[in-house]
Amino acid sequence: DRNFSYFLLPTRMWELLTGGILVLFDHQQKSFYSEHPKIAELIAFMGLASISVAYFLYDKTTNFPGYQALLPCIGAALFISSQRNGKTFIGKKFATKVPVFIGKMSYSLYLWHWGILSIARWTIGIEWWSIPLIIVIIVLCSELSFRFIEQKFRKRNFFNNKYKNLLF
Repeated sequence: DRNFSYFLLPTRMWELLTGGILVLFDHQQKSFYSEHPKIAELIAFMGLASISVAYFLYDKTTNFPGYQALLPCIGAALFISSQRNGKTFIGKKFATKVPVFIGKMSYSLYLWHWGILSIARWTIGIEWWSIPLIIVIIVLCSELSFRFIEQKFRKRNFFNNKYKNLLF
């Protein structure tokens, strides 16, 4: 079932576990890549290549998610892990203003994009002329919620107890 596969944790947990594994080996990755910067560069390139292959080869007929999600997931893990020393050529390109802005707002973009795209599809349609407007609306809503909701609540201490704050 496509909906089950996409929305429920049992079929997607390995993707989350990949991120957890990266965190567990953070210290080892930093020291390894600092000592072997050429390997870090190669792994960064392989990660982006894996993501790119999936982007260009997958289409509407691709059974996704499923084992096909392995390629972009491993690609993302390789790319993220190779950036632990922050000195690769590719990593420096991703540390410029636009990618950093997108990275900081990624959660807000994630929350807003689907709803706005759905409303656009039902109303004005997704056409060549409407795509720039839709992108502006997504970025604007994301920026507003990031600045006035996410940032305001992220470090706020409602109670003088971290467990009460977490529960809240």
